[in-house]
Amino acid sequence: VKFTPRAFPEWLYSASRWRGYREMFNLYALQEAGQEFGILLGLKRQVYGSDGFTTFVPPDSEYDPARVAVHLRDGGTLAPSGGGDGAPAAWRFPSLDRLDEDLSAFAAETRKLLFFVPYNRWLMPPADSPGMALWHECKQRVAALARRVPNALAVDFMRPSPITGEDDNYWDGMHYRIGIADRIALDLAAADRGEESADYALLQPAAERSASFMNSGTAAARSATRAFSVGVCASAMSPGPSTTQGAIACSSEASVP
Repeated sequence: VKFTPRAFPEWLYSASRWRGYREMFNLYALQEAGQEFGILLGLKRQVYGSDGFTTFVPPDSEYDPARVAVHLRDGGTLAPSGGGDGAPAAWRFPSLDRLDEDLSAFAAETRKLLFFVPYNRWLMPPADSPGMALWHECKQRVAALARRVPNALAVDFMRPSPITGEDDNYWDGMHYRIGIADRIALDLAAADRGEESADYALLQPAAERSASFMNSGTAAARSATRAFSVGVCASAMSPGPSTTQGAIACSSEASVP
């Protein structure tokens, strides 16, 4: 699966400057224009911010640990799409092939952070299970990709940690609370500096990290940093660090402080 079940505007990323006008000329665009007109007149409540984004999880005041516990225990486990017959070295993860292609489009001096999102412990397959073998191989492939790509780093939040081991950090197995989203953004900045943390593991040895990072620590490098989340190695994720709805690494970007 290339994207989530929700409609994804792939045309926004095409080379054509004119295709967008054709794509926007539809009944949905007309409906949304009417919605915006109603907001401007004060007749409708504004759902999204002026920048088009909004926080889709409920406010913390509505957090219900008992309800969350049900979601966590009834959600099952998740394994990445991919694999195949034979030894893990022969397995294929189609989304990682697309990630490789997309990363090649970035300039060498652009910092690339590839990170596995912190799914809750209940969502992960048991140790030594076929599902966990898929995750392990997927992570090894991403680490190898980070070694090949200039100025890249692979970070793993999808592991036993103070984040994934605490159920109160989550709304369900995938979606963590706003405070955790802020913490992950700060963790990514720390990982970018090469710092260790109980929240994550750096998937490259220190020698490889220092060799691949070209402009470490400079303001120019930070302004050119792009972080790509890696979730199920199969489907697209909404942009930003505050959501973990399954992820293809090549289409999700997050700002890093």
